[in-house]
Amino acid sequence: TEKSHQALADYNLMDCQLVYEILEKTKTIELATERSELTGMPLDKITSSIAAFDSLYIREARKRGIVSPQTHYGERGERIKGGYVFSSKSGVFNNVLVLDFKSLYPSILCTFNIDPASHITEKEAKKEKNAIESPNHEFFKNAEGILPHIIQKLHSTRETFKKETNELASYAIKTTMNSFWGVLASPNCRYFNLNMANAITSYARWIIQETAREIEKKGYKVIYSDTDSVFVETNLGKEKANLLGIELQNQINNFYKEQVKKLYNRPSYLELQFDKQYL
Repeated sequence: TEKSHQALADYNLMDCQLVYEILEKTKTIELATERSELTGMPLDKITSSIAAFDSLYIREARKRGIVSPQTHYGERGERIKGGYVFSSKSGVFNNVLVLDFKSLYPSILCTFNIDPASHITEKEAKKEKNAIESPNHEFFKNAEGILPHIIQKLHSTRETFKKETNELASYAIKTTMNSFWGVLASPNCRYFNLNMANAITSYARWIIQETAREIEKKGYKVIYSDTDSVFVETNLGKEKANLLGIELQNQINNFYKEQVKKLYNRPSYLELQFDKQYL
């Protein structure tokens, strides 16, 4: 009937209006525009991490006179080895501190120069001065590679946006940076190398286990840890535990500065943050 046609039209118009209002409230269009400007990708391609990575990486490689390989599609074969997870023990714990690493994977890429153009064989590493060997025995030139350079530029831009309280631009950069390590683990990426991707996660496992060991050396119990965070039982009371959280954060960050300098003669970009306390 005529009435039911009008009701259907009104219902569909309301659906469109609600979707539009959701897009406005969540600023989805503005975020998409920020990501497009950041990566040089058209709006309908911004969710493609591999294409965004290519857009940024190939341009930087060209500046350095490096020709990027052609796109190829292959089989991954094995699965990538993930982060370390230490299962918690059951029970009730008091004044538990949560400390986590800020942007762990991007900071690993920068700290240890994990980069397709810097990735070398063991034979090449023997001729290379101060070559970096990852925990899974992959080798990288000890320099500033293309990918670490891109990440540091993005990080610097993000800090500027944060100061300007431009949360959308800051979030666009964060999502782009965090996608980079996963891109290297994808067989659809022209730079795909499973051993190189596993170098990133092997460093993450080493870092989180080393962090737990250092905290326990100071007499505190790590009751749980995952890819990028540790949970520490203190039983100290709220105020003292909060002070300890800041102290542990600073001590661990200094530990990595010294360790990375000693082992690789490089600056550390690893940053542990005291996130919160569970009473």
